[in-house]
Amino acid sequence: MSTAAVGIFVRTPGWSATKKRLAKQIGGYAATCAYELSLDCMVEIAQNLVSRDIDVYWAVAEEEARRDPYWIATGLPTIFTGSGGGLGNRLSRIYNRLLKRADIAVLLGSDIPQLTCEQLKPAIWKAEEELVVGPANDGGFYMFAGTRPIPRRLWNSVEYSTCHTLEQLITALNSPVVKVEVQPDFDDLASLAEVVEAMPAQPSQTQLEFIDYAKELLGRDDQLLRLGSARNQR
Repeated sequence: MSTAAVGIFVRTPGWSATKKRLAKQIGGYAATCAYELSLDCMVEIAQNLVSRDIDVYWAVAEEEARRDPYWIATGLPTIFTGSGGGLGNRLSRIYNRLLKRADIAVLLGSDIPQLTCEQLKPAIWKAEEELVVGPANDGGFYMFAGTRPIPRRLWNSVEYSTCHTLEQLITALNSPVVKVEVQPDFDDLASLAEVVEAMPAQPSQTQLEFIDYAKELLGRDDQLLRLGSARNQR
């Protein structure tokens, strides 16, 4: 059994709609391009984790897309998140499957292109002793890691995609939780600006490509970039 296994929750471009709120602002094609560039950054993180003996899986939303050329090209295995039942059921399925394959199960979002392996790896090892969450700016979470089973009813007791999601999850867990660094994820132009501002001081080439495209989108309104900077300095 592996020490740690990471499941990155993804949607497959071309199979289902991605970033619907962002798409309403800039159009479906541009939103998909932004998401694809974010996925490229997540591939980079995943491959870095694998090189450090951490197993990584794509938790794919569409069962038929598990053999899509994009995922095959990454060289990483896929797991179907399951259909129906809402996000709580999907989180529960992947978390429990990862715990059967490793001592530490890690759930990770796919819209945090600013994240680095150096930030993520310490958080994973903290989960050897306690539950670990990565809070998102919007009240949700971009990462969850643990070593013990969690009942499905607990995952389903949380209202997702609200400013109280993480608060509800921690209350439901009713046990000590370690919070790591707060990070933005992007769902619209305002949060995309926050992600740009949260990029590392020395971004990788893949991250630079994301930054360039995001700034092209945000260039329509420089005020959004200033807003992202202000929010990340809180």
